[in-house]
Amino acid sequence: MATTDPVRRVRAYLAAELGGTKVATEVPSEASGLSTYVVVNPNGGTESDFLDLPSLLLDCHASTDVHAYDLARQVAALMRAMPDRDPFVSHVSTDAPYRNGWARSTTPAGHCYSVPCDMTINK
Repeated sequence: MATTDPVRRVRAYLAAELGGTKVATEVPSEASGLSTYVVVNPNGGTESDFLDLPSLLLDCHASTDVHAYDLARQVAALMRAMPDRDPFVSHVSTDAPYRNGWARSTTPAGHCYSVPCDMTINK
């Protein structure tokens, strides 16, 4: 994967790993027809000539609370495994998924858990 843009890198990685689950950078226009999807949001971080240290918020949407939580746990596990699968990613840490009330109110899926994620990407 040639891009060092962390949002594009994570979006492509999760889309490949999650198979049929839509992964986007905003709530998809067809969201009302989707039972699950993930939205990758930049949430700050720092950058230098050699490293990108992004913070991301991964919003995991599903039609039930249980499915949203399970999707969030799966996304967190995939993110922690990313350094083994992407040679440019040297470190990923995630916090426990939490119920995101704001994202939940904006989603047709009805339920959302968010996964905070910090990364180290070598340029």
